[in-house]
Amino acid sequence: MRDYTARDLYDWVNPYLHKMQYVMVIHSDFRPHNKYMRKINAERQIRSEYLEDAFKHVSLNLYPNDPKLPFRNRHLFAPIRFTTVEHLSPDLPQEKTLHFNVLIGNIPETMSKDRLKEIFLQSWFKVHRQSEDIWVEKVTELEQRKVDELPINSFTNYILKDAYSDKTKAWGTDGVLDLKNFWLPPDALNLK
Repeated sequence: MRDYTARDLYDWVNPYLHKMQYVMVIHSDFRPHNKYMRKINAERQIRSEYLEDAFKHVSLNLYPNDPKLPFRNRHLFAPIRFTTVEHLSPDLPQEKTLHFNVLIGNIPETMSKDRLKEIFLQSWFKVHRQSEDIWVEKVTELEQRKVDELPINSFTNYILKDAYSDKTKAWGTDGVLDLKNFWLPPDALNLK
């Protein structure tokens, strides 16, 4: 078995990029500055569970006439997510928070970015009392602002920057991937 690299992770998500509709940067309330790695990893696990709960809440609100549809028929209706976590080091400035970067897709066209953010915050901020500082941007809006390369590819490189800078973080339980909140169907063509 070989070690995975940031490029491997990029190649893994690349077939799904055309299905990604939103980019989310989701800040937590945890600041890793001067904390022990054991504490940082424990807090990361807690925030990952909160994030999982928030995405379940989003899934339940995607199809108002059939809230369980994304759970019953996951391959067709569940949101696809490529999720990484950032700021897992005690050497960061005090103002930096542990946060998640998410590429999300397979969201019904009827759901706006503002509605997606509102539903997400109902769980993330109101229930789990995490930061209200989240950023949601539609990929098509990013593409309108492109300079030299497609912003979705720029963002993919951004969310993998920790893996590029430290190859040991490309894969592993304490690496950049948040496997609990990561889901790509086995077949990229299986989506509607």
